[in-house]
Amino acid sequence: MKLTNLIITLLFLVFWSCQQQSVDNFKMVEVNMSAKEVKKLLGDPEQIVHLGSIIATGEKIEVWYYGHNRSIGMNDGKVSNITEDIKRETEILQTVIEANRSGDTATVNKLLKMLGITDEDIKRAKEAEDVE
Repeated sequence: MKLTNLIITLLFLVFWSCQQQSVDNFKMVEVNMSAKEVKKLLGDPEQIVHLGSIIATGEKIEVWYYGHNRSIGMNDGKVSNITEDIKRETEILQTVIEANRSGDTATVNKLLKMLGITDEDIKRAKEAEDVE
């Protein structure tokens, strides 16, 4: 029985250590890192969602998921967005939608900045939308 408890404890410690390393490494990911650099830090993503490509530029857009609450946006093989808390960002985006519907542009702009979305990002999105 003691050996079983020891093995379970060791497995837990190994699992916890791997999880902690993954969290620490996730914080090391930076915008513009290559896919190869991300995989070196975090390993392969648990899931990749291919969002297609932007018609105007031909850039390939993907979202790489690590765990249930973290993701990395990839734009043509480079990091474009890092989300450490998907649930929180989803809640903020819902608030953005509601504020936009009510015409509260000050709140919309404030929340978009909290998400790291710049005026340049918005301009590029509008330009891409006009091309389609």
